[in-house]
Amino acid sequence: MKSRSLATLLAALAVPAFAGPGTAAAQEVGPLTYGVPTPPAVSYVVADTTLMTVEATPLGDMTMTMIMQMRLDLDFAEDPDGVRVTGVITIEQASMSSDMMGDMPMPDARGEQTIEFVINERGVIQGVAIPELAGLTGMDLGPSNNLTAGLFPKWPAHAIRPGDTWADTLEYSQDMEVDELGASMEGTTVTISSYTFEGDAGNGAGEVLRIAVEGMTVVDMLMDEESGGQMTVNLAASVSGFHLWDADRGLVLQTMTVTDVDGSTFVPGLGLVAMTAVQTHHMRLIN
Repeated sequence: MKSRSLATLLAALAVPAFAGPGTAAAQEVGPLTYGVPTPPAVSYVVADTTLMTVEATPLGDMTMTMIMQMRLDLDFAEDPDGVRVTGVITIEQASMSSDMMGDMPMPDARGEQTIEFVINERGVIQGVAIPELAGLTGMDLGPSNNLTAGLFPKWPAHAIRPGDTWADTLEYSQDMEVDELGASMEGTTVTISSYTFEGDAGNGAGEVLRIAVEGMTVVDMLMDEESGGQMTVNLAASVSGFHLWDADRGLVLQTMTVTDVDGSTFVPGLGLVAMTAVQTHHMRLIN
């Protein structure tokens, strides 16, 4: 897999000065937990941009840019298994363009869809009814590129100090029918995420905490067409970014990640086609 350094891009982000040893931020905090915030209704705005290159097509290399912007309006409530989150996802903008085909609006992608899931105090999903919007541009390729991971990073069950790290592994399988393509699709995704508590990102009072996240995701998918053709997708992605956590309200204030993707797809009639992509993901609390 090709390795692309993200250090330059991440260093350009606005990084607040962290409080040093002996300050409030250097003291033990937590354990961090999820509950019902006050007020229990919150809203986020989300923006994703993906730049993808597909190599060695019959017309040569093709570069595509995909942009999606959405708003999440969520309500939190107590649940026997933790916290129940319900709400509406409104896709406000969706577009795609390529150097070969020009601008390609996606009006069918716009609109509203409901979301509902239950999390425990550590951020583990207990039950979910969520539309297929992971990655926001159709690419569920990293630990912070799906809605639930961006909203609810996983916390350890103990107090933490600056420099402490913890990990989370998620593996899931997909088996679905794609009616529009007359095909069935199945696949497996494995994600390993690593978190590091960096310290106080606010005024030194421990009200806003910064947690760095890095991860690796491997995706293997197989699509069987009714005509008998078979397409495979094999991707590996690395993710790097951060979360800002409101310790008082128990909510993520902001998530920003960059994902680098390398992989290939086998398409009947074309053979093996190489793919690379870079995706930026930004989510911000607005109330």
